[in-house]
Amino acid sequence: MLVHDLGLDGVLQVNADALKAATGWHYTADELRDVGERAMQLERAFNIRHGLTPEDDWNVPDRLIVAPVDGPGKGMAIKDHLKGMILEYYRLMGWDLKTGKPYRDTLIRLGLDDAARELWG
Repeated sequence: MLVHDLGLDGVLQVNADALKAATGWHYTADELRDVGERAMQLERAFNIRHGLTPEDDWNVPDRLIVAPVDGPGKGMAIKDHLKGMILEYYRLMGWDLKTGKPYRDTLIRLGLDDAARELWG
């Protein structure tokens, strides 16, 4: 069986089993998912505190988002959809759509109370 056949939960369980074999630590797939989400939320909070704005997320070079003139992606572009895609990502991540900041509730749910206070007062 290939890793991509396992799905996210299966991959997380394989990683939990590997972590247990290597360290003796007992983590579930859900706990590993939470660890990853905490890391992503802390990274976003750090970047916001250091000046990152939503404009930084969608101001990307045209070469990355315009339609290529040849090859398998010829004629396909995401430029017109980029901002909507980013806003949907914000929603799924639990981030404010105007500021890009992780919501207080998102941070507190993950035990990141200090980051919530730093971003939201």
